[in-house]
Amino acid sequence: MKKAVFKSQSFYIGVIIMLSLLLLWNAYVVFLGGYSGFIPIVIQLVLLFLLLKKNQYSKIGLKIFSIVFLIGASGLQIISALLKTSIGEFETVSINKLLFSLLNVAIGIIILVYANRTIVVLEN
Repeated sequence: MKKAVFKSQSFYIGVIIMLSLLLLWNAYVVFLGGYSGFIPIVIQLVLLFLLLKKNQYSKIGLKIFSIVFLIGASGLQIISALLKTSIGEFETVSINKLLFSLLNVAIGIIILVYANRTIVVLEN
């Protein structure tokens, strides 16, 4: 059976902490009545399980998660804000949300690059 080997232990711990914090945040959203948090909770639990078991699919799962949810979704929010400002709706654009989206894109790119460089799938 193949296993994922993380060359950087700090990257491994950092990703697990980030996913755990996102999981807690989504659980809090669900607790407040936002039932849209169930899907991210399931995805994050599966990804955490893959990472903790050092499964061979943890590398591809982490790459898909960072591309789709961190880079893609946040990138769409940035494009939305830019389109709103281009048509003159400055009042509806929140600078805090825009900065948070930029931060998510940066974190997603960092995770994608580090996942490519530091995770190796080896045969046992």
